[in-house]
Formats: sequence, C-alpha cells, structure tokens
Amino acid sequence: MLFIRRIFDDSSWDEIVRLLVCLRMMLGFIILITLLIGLVDAFYTYVVRITFRISLLIHDVNEDVVKELTSIPTLLMISCLHNDKMYFYIAGQNYMFVKITEFINTLII
Repeated sequence: MLFIRRIFDDSSWDEIVRLLVCLRMMLGFIILITLLIGLVDAFYTYVVRITFRISLLIHDVNEDVVKELTSIPTLLMISCLHNDKMYFYIAGQNYMFVKITEFINTLII
C-alpha cells in the first residue's frame, strides 16, 4: 500500500481505493475471458487461510464411499486414476480437521 501511496502522493485514499477496485475488476474480467477462450481449465480462489491439506488415494473404489466423500464441503479435487484408484484432495482450517478425519475413518474402516 505504501508503494501505491508513493505513486499517488497527491491523491486521496478514496481515489486509491477506487483504483484498486478497478484493477480487481479488470483482473476478474481477464480471468473470465481466459476461461471462456479455453486457455485455463480451472482455477482456485481461497477466501480464507488454508491450514491443512489431506490427500487420499483410495485403491478399492466403492460408489458409496465416493458419494459420502463428495459430501465433504472442502473437497477440492477428485481424480480417477488407472487400476480403479481415485485421488481426493481436501483442504480446510484447523477447526475442521478432527471432524473430517473422523468422518473419513468411518468410511474407510
């Protein structure tokens, strides 16, 4: 913010905030256009700080287990691998960790 303040030394904070909002909107439009063109398949935007990540590789895939795992709200990615394996990627915050791991243990065991 100090860098921006030095550039606009004669400007008020309101003008600087309007400029930042405009830049944010332009970035959003650039990402949207890039997605529409097809250069980017997907992108992630984290609004909150991520404090843990879980990667699961399940060998014997059962449809019921997959259905239950997709009910986890912080599930970010599912990949179907060769030899009937599936990869799950889960991220979240510390207060969710125990509940999510307990839920996964009840499904897998």
